[in-house]
Amino acid sequence: MDAEEDKELRELFAVLAKCDTVAEAATLTRRGRGLVDAARARAKAARREARGAGPGDAADRAAACTAKVKVYEASLQQANLQMKQNVHRRFQEDRTALTAQPAEAQQRFRELQEADEANAAISSMARTKEMLSNQLAASSSTLALIGDSSGLASRTLGHHKGLRASIAESHYLATHARRRAQLSNFLLWASVAFLAAVVLFIVFSRLFGGLFGGGHVPTCAAPAVQAVCVPPPAAAPPKHPEA
Repeated sequence: MDAEEDKELRELFAVLAKCDTVAEAATLTRRGRGLVDAARARAKAARREARGAGPGDAADRAAACTAKVKVYEASLQQANLQMKQNVHRRFQEDRTALTAQPAEAQQRFRELQEADEANAAISSMARTKEMLSNQLAASSSTLALIGDSSGLASRTLGHHKGLRASIAESHYLATHARRRAQLSNFLLWASVAFLAAVVLFIVFSRLFGGLFGGGHVPTCAAPAVQAVCVPPPAAAPPKHPEA
């Protein structure tokens, strides 16, 4: 164990004895215990070496190391005790100051509480900003989709309007064709009825004309010669007997 390590330990114990805060005291205590443990390990190694070498310089060095370790342990214990007293005194002073000045303590407490609330509000606003950014991106994509759908709907409406005009024209043509078909059917049946009437008239004229016309049907000459009908000779008047 060299002089630099011994000096470092002594300075550490002095600082620890003057410390009055828990966080700093804990750090210094852990550091001091580490150095003391390292010194204890070296002393144990020196004793093991002295037992193997026998009485002599090795045994003297082992005894010196063991004595220094005991001194360091006592110094660390004393420094820890002093540190605890300093922390307790500092606590009492702070407690007395808070009790003596409640308004300042309450003001400090309110300031700390407001600071915590401000930090919480900042965090909440950051989360809200992130959420709004995500919602804005989603809304933008939705608006783009609605725009595409609107364009498609407009094209579909135009196509349907064109189909409506075509359907109206087809309906008109179908109605006109139906009327023409009805007229054609009427003319056909009228022609058939007229032809049947003509045929029946001719047949009845040929069959029953002699019965109703005295058996004589006047005939006409050629179209160029006018037909002359000669009445039958008149009958002679009857003769009256003389008186």
